[in-house]
Amino acid sequence: MYAKMDHGAILAKQLTAESVWGKCVDADKGVRILDGEKRRIHRWTGDACPTGACWKHVPDAEEMDVAFRWLPEAKQSPRAAKSCVETTAITGRKFRDVDRQDESIVLPLLNGYIRVIVEGKRLPGKREGRRARFEWSAPDREAEKTYTVPVSIDQPHGTPYVPREDLRGTRFWDDYLTKSLDADEAAYLQSFFGYTLLEHNNEQQGLFMHGNGGEGKSTLVNLCGRMHRRIVPVSMRKLGDFGLSTATAASLIFVDDAPATWDTADVMKSVLSAGLMSMDVKFATANEGRIFAKMVVCGNEVPYVNDASNGWQRRWMLAKWSRTVVKDAYLETHIARNELWAVLDWMLLGLKRYLERGLPTMDEAPASSRMLFEELVSANNTAAAWAIYAGATVDPGIRTEKKAIFDHYRAWGFDMDKNPKSMKDNPRFFIAQKQHLGHFEESRSGGRQGQGQQRVVGIRVPGIPWSAVPDKADIIHLDPKRLEGAGSILAVLDEAMRRPS
Repeated sequence: MYAKMDHGAILAKQLTAESVWGKCVDADKGVRILDGEKRRIHRWTGDACPTGACWKHVPDAEEMDVAFRWLPEAKQSPRAAKSCVETTAITGRKFRDVDRQDESIVLPLLNGYIRVIVEGKRLPGKREGRRARFEWSAPDREAEKTYTVPVSIDQPHGTPYVPREDLRGTRFWDDYLTKSLDADEAAYLQSFFGYTLLEHNNEQQGLFMHGNGGEGKSTLVNLCGRMHRRIVPVSMRKLGDFGLSTATAASLIFVDDAPATWDTADVMKSVLSAGLMSMDVKFATANEGRIFAKMVVCGNEVPYVNDASNGWQRRWMLAKWSRTVVKDAYLETHIARNELWAVLDWMLLGLKRYLERGLPTMDEAPASSRMLFEELVSANNTAAAWAIYAGATVDPGIRTEKKAIFDHYRAWGFDMDKNPKSMKDNPRFFIAQKQHLGHFEESRSGGRQGQGQQRVVGIRVPGIPWSAVPDKADIIHLDPKRLEGAGSILAVLDEAMRRPS
């Protein structure tokens, strides 16, 4: 035990040591603090680091050891060292907040950084208007990267970087991509995995890859995940519990072997839209935050989703894998050890395509993806499944009786042994059609109000009679002779409405 005077003197010396330590840390450009539940100390590894120049997290034990050795012998104690570490977490420079809208990103490699430079801007309502290029530069501590991609590039810093489009001769191309996917399917996935390199989640879309197993879906995720800061595997069954507690720091979330029923569709939509959500943590208070990671889901079954709207459909790019390839246990290992540069170039070309054209829509998707979309819609939305079966489309130039459409739908439903609520509810059915087909016109046709009028909509269905909407010019320039003997102008208009186009 120290005497009172001795304890006071030692405490004064300890505070002096902490003050000096704090000044040293504040002047040290090689220290950054990452805020979170606990402040984490990071140090710059230096340009000569064999694992790449970046900011690496320093474990508390290592920082304690540094502080203990730094303190003068008379002041060395575990308490003083711990106080110095705590001082570092308070006085160190903080990492800047990530700008989620900035698309001019930096990819840290082992011997330098690739800078993605975006020029121009998109016009409202259009996806084109921008150009993207890449530059190879020296490592930059101000980019504040906390990881490195295990790829080296052999070219001088300060020069443009051009990703190789011709990857023939690599096992990644010859033995994997070309054997697992058609060319249009590979290009479709290329755009999405290039998009995953961005920090933001502006597109609010994930990727669902469906297959029967053995096609190589997980291999692509594992290889592309090596370009990410952190990939987190999540069980879909635990998304509503503690499954997202580790995802806040992730840049890619991977759900493998998804179940046949997606009971957490609402949680997944919140993740994809980067919405504010509460995340359960075991033995601790729930956290509130946003997840900006992209999500990739692999499954062997067409899922049933507990979401009556079509909101979940709009949030997913769909890829159908139909080729079962010969299993090669060493293929992924070989690519990861020797050809990650090819994976990186493939993803960079996908990123360039995304920045210049946006993600492909379902109309631009491969035929296999459109087929999977129809399977998903048919499994989850009876009204939309009928629209696909019947070939229903929106046509503002015609009018079809709502009753005729609904009767056609009910007859089809009974033939298919379907009995959902929408088959008994005319308004619910047409609400579902607006969600699936988009907006269409609704009006009345026939006689006076309440006298034989029919409700009609601007939907064309092959096999159901329809009437053309009269052109405005025809209405304005009606032949006066046609008005002679007509009961009223309404009768003439009614005749025009019923005349086929």
